[in-house]
Amino acid sequence: MNNVHQNIWKNFRKVLVSHPLPTALSLLMASSLLCSCVQTWESDVAVERLPASLLGLGVAPDRSVVPLGEGLQFVATGYYSDQETRDLTDVVEWQSWRADVLTVSSSMDHEGAGHSVAPGSSRVRALYMGFVSNELRVTVTDALVEQLTVSPGAVEMSRGQELELRAEALFSDGNRGNVSGSVRWITGDSWVVTVGPTGRLTARSRGSTEVRAVYEHGSEVVEGPSVHVEVLGEGQVQGPPDLRIVSVHAGVLDDVVSWTLEIENVGERAATDLWIDAWLDRDDAPPSPPTAGDAWRILPFLAAGESSSVQLQLSGVAPGEYSSWLLVDSLATNFEGSSGESNNVSGPELVTVSEPSDGNAAPGCGGSDPDCSAGGAGSPTSPEDPAGAADLVVAYFEGWSFEEPDEVLYFIDVSNVGTVASGPFELAVFSDLAFPPEAPVLAEHSVQVESLAPGETDYLSAVIEGLPSSSWTSFALADAQDEISELLEGNNYGQFQVTP
Repeated sequence: MNNVHQNIWKNFRKVLVSHPLPTALSLLMASSLLCSCVQTWESDVAVERLPASLLGLGVAPDRSVVPLGEGLQFVATGYYSDQETRDLTDVVEWQSWRADVLTVSSSMDHEGAGHSVAPGSSRVRALYMGFVSNELRVTVTDALVEQLTVSPGAVEMSRGQELELRAEALFSDGNRGNVSGSVRWITGDSWVVTVGPTGRLTARSRGSTEVRAVYEHGSEVVEGPSVHVEVLGEGQVQGPPDLRIVSVHAGVLDDVVSWTLEIENVGERAATDLWIDAWLDRDDAPPSPPTAGDAWRILPFLAAGESSSVQLQLSGVAPGEYSSWLLVDSLATNFEGSSGESNNVSGPELVTVSEPSDGNAAPGCGGSDPDCSAGGAGSPTSPEDPAGAADLVVAYFEGWSFEEPDEVLYFIDVSNVGTVASGPFELAVFSDLAFPPEAPVLAEHSVQVESLAPGETDYLSAVIEGLPSSSWTSFALADAQDEISELLEGNNYGQFQVTP
């Protein structure tokens, strides 16, 4: 099949997903009746309801580590207004931020297939019908897999329930990482459960079986311990999950509002595919699920009796006072029973975003500061060079904590939005500071950038040892030694709250 035919068939399949075939046939038959000039609204043709609308798009697996030269499979899931999910892996458009590190295919029969190119870090996302998925963090390593562990080690499920297994590898360099999309998943009895390419279990019928994860690299085979799966009968079915927001902390830094939530599952069964949404400003509680807020995150799995800390952020918030609300399981992907559904909301959380001290000044640089007005460190004033200048911006900054070894992995995108190329500069990363840093400054970790052309973005990563006991307010600062003359000096940093 040539490329033209592939594109035609792929687009046709996308139409079938959003408009199932019976609907298309009924519309065609209805149009035939109209052409026969039947003067009535009534007809013997069965009328199909329009398909449910898409509310959100999620992709998995996250925080994956893949050995160089190996592949991994990504999966896209659509969340719909009928509270159902659909596999959209073969119809979305896949994107990788660093194609020189990792490529992800959107071509027919290879949709969502990732291939490692060079050691480094990248991010992966999917696009479909105007929706943008969450972003996955992926690391390519030249180390070898030495040991596999699979969690949870044993699960009880009811028929029709789904949950994600996670395979984690110990590599020859001592690091650990998620390899759920790289291993081969094997079920002992597909009548009891099936398992997808990323470890997603689906309970089919009553019984018990074992599920294994096997990593294969040439003649080398590494197998993890088996997971015992018990699918319960009707009389054995446990009670549903029961999700609740235990605590909320709202914080503000400049125009960024962040919410840190502690979510607990006090029910008898695990909850999966949890969407957590935040609304910046509402007079009352958010509408009943399914619904969507101003900021959101996905929590793939929360076992019965366990809790998890989740952070949401919303940037570009104008100064003012806001009444924010939060909702767990906002797409109603988990049935919790009548009592369980009534405790998923928290609010109002009062949030105040202050006016900057000077409308043109950077944070930490007051309008009366002579260094600022003279174009010193932190100055927003433009250089006098009439030919223009570079303008460095931290366009993206995010950090993720890992255990064994205890470390935080940061992803940083630095862009030059100015009119001329920059020279070499230092990008500094600070794990925990009370205030935004100002150049020139020494950092605990830095990355050297050789140059950035106008409009160019460099995708960087940094690892800092240690694990936050509560949370870290981390910063990334471009041109940490104040070596580049810029159009605007006050936009060189990014901030992110790292949680354990």
